[in-house]
Amino acid sequence: MKIWAFSDKTTLMNRLICILGLVLACQGFAIENWEDFAIEPKTEKFDGKEYRLIYTAEELAWVAKTTDHPESQGSIPNVRLMADIDLGGKLWTPICAGKGTPHFDAVFDGNGFFVENMYIKGSELLEIHDGKTVYIQNIGFIGVLGSGTVKNLALKNVNILATNDDGTNPGTNEISVGGLVGWKNETASGTIDGVSVSGTITVSGKGQGIGGIVGNAKAGTIKNCISTVSIYASGNKSYIGGVVGLTKANLNVESCVYAGENLVNTGKDGAVGAIVGDHRSGTLTTTGTYFDSDLFDTGVGKGTVSPTNPVEELNSEEVICALNGGNLDENGILHRSELAESFARKYQLIMIDEYQDSNDKQDCLFKLLSQDCRISEDGRTLRYGTN
Repeated sequence: MKIWAFSDKTTLMNRLICILGLVLACQGFAIENWEDFAIEPKTEKFDGKEYRLIYTAEELAWVAKTTDHPESQGSIPNVRLMADIDLGGKLWTPICAGKGTPHFDAVFDGNGFFVENMYIKGSELLEIHDGKTVYIQNIGFIGVLGSGTVKNLALKNVNILATNDDGTNPGTNEISVGGLVGWKNETASGTIDGVSVSGTITVSGKGQGIGGIVGNAKAGTIKNCISTVSIYASGNKSYIGGVVGLTKANLNVESCVYAGENLVNTGKDGAVGAIVGDHRSGTLTTTGTYFDSDLFDTGVGKGTVSPTNPVEELNSEEVICALNGGNLDENGILHRSELAESFARKYQLIMIDEYQDSNDKQDCLFKLLSQDCRISEDGRTLRYGTN
């Protein structure tokens, strides 16, 4: 038996600190995740509907925590952001996580604010949720969107890591991974409107739909959205789209742009499209969808091709006009919407650029796309939301 001898109190304290450090090291560290910090937000009515008002990341985490099990389907709340939210790279469990139930049937109103630094890693979701594979089936800010509406929201700097071959879910089912929504289910009334997403998605394993906005969309409408997400997939049968990875039914994609540079698939038997990766079945309608023709060959990677618009310059009146409800007539004359016209009179708009710089051009762009956009009295400052 070893006997410890200490010459003085200082040495004794140093020894105790050392031993305590070793004990903590042996115990390991739990994965830091937002559900452990959830705080219930308050409720208020807007236009006759009750909304949970979200001011903090902890309150946003409450929405995810209370909607991540089937029993929550009947009580999914409307949500309205009241401030910009920084998730700080701490593990995020998707809102309405799972294989299909629950699904988000309420309203998520971003209110012109952004959520930044969302981090999701499939293997860590498995660990904190006791190995339940439903948590890695549909991955995104929202796992499954049903008849609900997501609008006026910017997701900045998402970081998603997922796999379909983690030892517990070895390629038996396709996984769906999107910056905003993992799977948009078969409910035709679901809508995504006025959303911007930037960041990176990295996926491995066989069989997956990966999109900058939605991973797998069976039905519904996606409009007035911009994705600059970089996507990297290494598994076979990976279907990558700058906006939607995979669609299997009736989907409408309207006035959307992919303005990123990296849609990379190193696996076999998959497909890459700047707008949609794979149109597998049903009807796909694409109206006013744009991508950079210098970087990508096609807007729809596989399946029945719906018209998309490859252009050499995304920073153009045509694209900005389309994103705000305008059009070019048969004579090539530009007809702006009222919103786009008001901006064109007052600003030299820079639509897509290195938005990380000091001018914060992504924020400027999102304000342009916001449904409740306003110009301040001095004619210089862009405002949005309820201002």
